[in-house]
Amino acid sequence: HTLTGHTGPVRDVAFSPDGTYLATTSDDGTARLWNTTSGTCTHTLTGHTDSVTTVAFSPDGTRLATASNDGTARLWNTTNVTFLCAITGHAADVTYIAFSPDGTHLATASDDGSARMWDVATGTCIHTFIGHTSVLWEISFSPDGTVLVTAGEDGTCRTWNTTTGELTSTLIGLGDGGWITHLQRNHYRASSADDDVSWWAMGLCRFQLGELDAYVPGMTRIGNLAGQHPGPSIQH
Repeated sequence: HTLTGHTGPVRDVAFSPDGTYLATTSDDGTARLWNTTSGTCTHTLTGHTDSVTTVAFSPDGTRLATASNDGTARLWNTTNVTFLCAITGHAADVTYIAFSPDGTHLATASDDGSARMWDVATGTCIHTFIGHTSVLWEISFSPDGTVLVTAGEDGTCRTWNTTTGELTSTLIGLGDGGWITHLQRNHYRASSADDDVSWWAMGLCRFQLGELDAYVPGMTRIGNLAGQHPGPSIQH
């Protein structure tokens, strides 16, 4: 299928967990839901006042979150495709969103240098994570939802306790900008704008990055293994 209908560049796409729908976002200020079997647009989601940059389904597929350069995220009920609430509080573009594994929380990252965690049921902000000194590019929850990882243009990744909101570790030396991808078995892949790809694992261990050799509480680098999955981390 060729999915046509947006009047501006398409910025992001996401499949529903059961694969029956595809969500797209666009610089035209809308998101769209498409039936993956027929390729037809079933719904156009409006309300954002600027480019809609990213989209995510909740793990059970009953909620959809969209984020925009208007500084907000919006939550939608996918069962009857209705607008639920606007997520407001960031002072700049919302760059990334992620649902917690149980679907009860939504994390947002922003150009204002902060990340926030929200209650999906009420739309209220639970924690504001402050520590990065520049734009945030990506966020990811650990499989059990107890850790949130943020990655920013300041060249660091940071881990946060989602219960207390406290910073638990800072991963430094990622280069000029970076992003974080969660993998299985509590491993993460940190990538920087200068094409350095590093694997990290939960735990208190030693890591080496370029000329840097240090201890970082909470995370450890286990090698430059671009294109490969790391083995089990060594426990210390």
